[in-house]
Amino acid sequence: MAEKTKNPAEYSLPWFKMWAARWLGSETVGGMTLAEQGLFVRILCAQHIYRALPRDPWKLAKLLGVRYEATTRWLRKYSD
Repeated sequence: MAEKTKNPAEYSLPWFKMWAARWLGSETVGGMTLAEQGLFVRILCAQHIYRALPRDPWKLAKLLGVRYEATTRWLRKYSD
């Protein structure tokens, strides 16, 4: 019987460090809407789990579970 493919989340630590003071004090984050901040947190979480993220906005949106339009808008604004 074939072995079941493991979830990538099983390979990563169940947590990652986040410096709350840096997050709250960041000019970039402070300039984001709450929706943009939420998308950013989803990106950070996905990057922690999967390491490399897809460069294709459609694939990234699907991975993050968010709308394609929101993903492309965020990438245009903050991908520098």
